[in-house]
Parts: sequence; C-alpha cells; structure tokens
Amino acid sequence: MRELILTANRDWFEQTESSDVQFSISQEELFEGRAIAWLRDNFSDDVIHARADFDEHPRLMLGVRASTKAPGVAFRPASSSRGGRKAGSGAAGARVASGPKRTLAKPLRNGHSLAMPFPHHVFRHTPALRGLITPPDASGMRFGMDRFDELDIQAAEEGWPPGWRMDHDAREDNRQKVLSGRMTRDLWVFAYGSLIWDPAVYVDEYRYGALDGWQRRFCMKLEGGRATHDCPGLMAALDRGGRCDGVVFRISAPLVDGETTFMWRREMFAGAYCPVFVQVATPQGPVEALTFVMDRENHRYMPDIAEDEAARMIAIAEGGIGPNFEYLDSLVRHLDELGIEDDAMRRLHIRAASIRGTTA
Repeated sequence: MRELILTANRDWFEQTESSDVQFSISQEELFEGRAIAWLRDNFSDDVIHARADFDEHPRLMLGVRASTKAPGVAFRPASSSRGGRKAGSGAAGARVASGPKRTLAKPLRNGHSLAMPFPHHVFRHTPALRGLITPPDASGMRFGMDRFDELDIQAAEEGWPPGWRMDHDAREDNRQKVLSGRMTRDLWVFAYGSLIWDPAVYVDEYRYGALDGWQRRFCMKLEGGRATHDCPGLMAALDRGGRCDGVVFRISAPLVDGETTFMWRREMFAGAYCPVFVQVATPQGPVEALTFVMDRENHRYMPDIAEDEAARMIAIAEGGIGPNFEYLDSLVRHLDELGIEDDAMRRLHIRAASIRGTTA
C-alpha cells in the first residue's frame, strides 16, 4: 500500500485568483474536486481511500491524500495550469510519471468509495433533490475509452452493423464545435432523462426547469442493450412539440472541458442526438442551456410512432442487459420521486405494463 499526496502551491492559487473566471466554489473545494476526480480517473479500483488535508494556511499548501494498492507509481509536480483537466495531466498541476492509466470511474470494491457528496449549496434551489442524485464518482455512466474498447470487441464478435457508434474523432470534433467560445464560462445543461438523477459530472447548482416547444418522447429505435435487431425497442429523446419539465444543472467554468468530455461519451455514444442550446425557464430566471435532442435525420428516429405501438415495442423488447420496459419503468419512477410531471410518460407506462401482463 502506498500513500499519495497531491498538492497545489501558492502559484496555482494566485494564478487562479488573477484569472477572468469567477468561481462559485472556494479554491479549496475546487482543488479537492479536481484531485479526487483525477485519482479516480487514473487509479480506479486501486485507490482504496482518499481525503483532503487542509493546512493551517491553505494558500501555502493544500493536499489530497490517498492510499493505493498500485506499486511503483511515482508523482512529480508539473507546471501550474488553469482550466479543465487534460489527458495525462493531474489536478492543479500534478501528474503521474509512470504506471498504468485507468479511465473507467466506478464504485470501489469492498464498500470503499471516494464518493464526494454534492456540497450543500448545490441544492439550495431544489432541496427536495438532495440525496436523490447519484454523485459522479459513483456513476456507471462516467466511463472512459476502455468501455468503447470492450464494446468494439463485442460488436466484432456478434456482427453488429457498421455505424453502431460514433467515431471518436467525429464525436470530439462535434464537442469542440458545439462548445466553441463556451469552455471558459459556466455551462448550464437541461436534463430530461437519466441525466436528471445520474448526471455523471460534477455539478455546482441544480434548478427545476421547463422547456417550451420540446417534449420527452420515446421516438428513438433501440436495437441493443435492452433490445435486439430482430425485436427492437425504444429510448426516450427530446422531440419537437409540447413542453418538457426537467432540471437544469450548472457545471462551473474550470470543469467544463473535462466534464463535457464524459458527457459527450455518454450522450453522443451513437450519434443519434443533436446537442443544441435552448432557453429554459427556471423559478430563478431563464438560462441558456445545452441539451441533447433527437436527430431527426438519424436512421433511428421514429417520427410517426403511435402511443400503442410504442407501448407494444417497449413491452416485448429485451436484450443482453434486460427488458426495455425496465428503462421506461425506471424513468417514470424517478420522475415521480423527483416530483416532475409528465402525463404522457405515465400513460405509456400503464399501457406497456398492461401489454406485459397479457403476454406474460
């Protein structure tokens, strides 16, 4: 077992203070979040404990201390830098000099966890959500490139059709284009599905939000996971028309680059969404937010599917990770738990459950 300490020196704090970016969290909290995220990204299951150590004079030294099972790993300081984490660089200017890099963030073994509960201020406008949102370092949706490697092997073995996922370079090009000019400021995201309760990114504020002109709808054909090519199911997407109630969450400016990398891997996995910016009404005032809407040019879009047919597909589809109905059931249960209204989803759920009952 080795003990690792990541530190930030006076230069990092002074450089941060002199930047044009206005931080909504303290520099100590910012460093702690970056350091723990970096440890998770680099060591995953090898990290069995971590904590932040605050010096009596934190401007002079601040450290995150961790114990690891990985032998032969050495750290050395790098030049101070500000902005989001980049591949191969550590939090607040520390980086790994040798040893394997692991990018899949997931819960640790033996009940140990680096889970950092969201700070209290995150839910100051939405106290009912406190305790209902999965911390990012406990999320299975905060995955690295090795997840794609695993699925590429599975796709080759099972003969999946070409284009089942988005090309890595195309996905990153899309992220850079969509976020051009926005990397150095806070980013709002409108969530209407699992991003609500499992954002898999570090969030600094939650608000309830309403989006006019768009609706939550099961209109994306699903042919893997909870369905098959022979018996496809459906996934939820944001499609034109109506209104959608959900949440908006804010990612602080210094974390936008790194956190949206995780978000794009998840939401643009297959390239069936279009990331766009929309005006969302919140009780605290309107915000411009990023959201992922159905790409109407994508072959998976099913624009004219009736509610009864959608319910039938969801009721009978099943794939390697389980029934399609479980996805709808989870969505409706979470919306209920979070106090978000969507009568259309509840009708679809009742109809699909009825069909499952008659075909069981």
